[in-house]
Amino acid sequence: MHLLSNLLPYEKNKKKNKDLQIALYEYQSLLAAALEASKALEVVDLEKFDALVGENACQIRAIWISLITSKALINIECFKARIHRSIKHLEFVLESKKMQEWMRSGIDLEEVLKEEKMDVSLSEEELFGVQSFILTEMKEVKREEDKMSSLFRMESTAIKKYKKFGEVSTSFARHLANKLKEDVSKSSVTFVRNRALTLEDASLINMTSEDFTIEHHSLSCIPLFSSSKTILKTALAEKIPLILHIKFLKEEEEGYIVTEEEYVCYKSNHNGSSFQYEETTEELNNDTPAFVIQGVVNMNALSREEWKRNMNNRSIEEVFLACAADHKQYPDASVDRLKDPEYQEFKKIAKEEGFSSENSRTFFIQHVYAARAGNLIQSTSLETISCS
Repeated sequence: MHLLSNLLPYEKNKKKNKDLQIALYEYQSLLAAALEASKALEVVDLEKFDALVGENACQIRAIWISLITSKALINIECFKARIHRSIKHLEFVLESKKMQEWMRSGIDLEEVLKEEKMDVSLSEEELFGVQSFILTEMKEVKREEDKMSSLFRMESTAIKKYKKFGEVSTSFARHLANKLKEDVSKSSVTFVRNRALTLEDASLINMTSEDFTIEHHSLSCIPLFSSSKTILKTALAEKIPLILHIKFLKEEEEGYIVTEEEYVCYKSNHNGSSFQYEETTEELNNDTPAFVIQGVVNMNALSREEWKRNMNNRSIEEVFLACAADHKQYPDASVDRLKDPEYQEFKKIAKEEGFSSENSRTFFIQHVYAARAGNLIQSTSLETISCS
């Protein structure tokens, strides 16, 4: 188990005297954020857990939150009850005479939380949920209504957005964001390594090991191709449905114009000793967590029929891995330790068959995230998302 207060970006036993009240307000903001995270989990609003961390690993968070919700790894009612209890008690404490006594005695935040039993214990999944939720709430996605200036998705961290959760300084929000990014990057690497072990895949165990792990501005990073292959095999094994969200583009002088969008659904089917994704038109339950791959197609050089033929030349697994091989493997594009033959082959496929930023005529991935099928239906003109 973990403690909610451990998310605070400082040592709790150093917040004394006049700092104590400030620290309690900061902890109160974490309680408020955790409560909102629990509410989002309750209604399966998985897009609220699409954290911006900065190490090319959105696909890890997508499959992790999909597994948490599909496997019911969090008891939501129990989670909410623990948070509510601490919120109510802290509200009482802040208005009580105890505050003056603590200020005089020099007690620190850690002692107060322990004495009043106000700290919230979190499971690994609950901790990840809260961290991802907060980072998502602080995320901004650049929206261009008329055109896209780049094939790449443009995101940034908006520190001040955290202030919606309580009376905190901008400095606190900044330090909190940095700490959460570091923590989530580390737990994401651990998650992938554990999945590789579960899959009993020696190659993936090696490619996600310390030998291929780097620290980039305090963020733990493993190769994008390695993590993507591990995540794909996990999604297949756990039968998480996959939805391909395709934006068809027309390239003009001032940028790219989205001319049409399409959703294609896939389900995991058993094939001999393994699983594979197959396109399906079966209906997908609105509350089903789905693994969504969102990308673009440059239609300047091809007709729709030619594009479809190109896509049908490759399985969706091959499409995903080719796109993953083309992307930079670490945040620093000059770093690429991976010499795996399969990686090199998919990198070649991406360039030659249109799965790269330089040649996006078939499909180029912009983002991977988890979503409740019902949310996708509401955000499009589609009456249903077909899948199972």
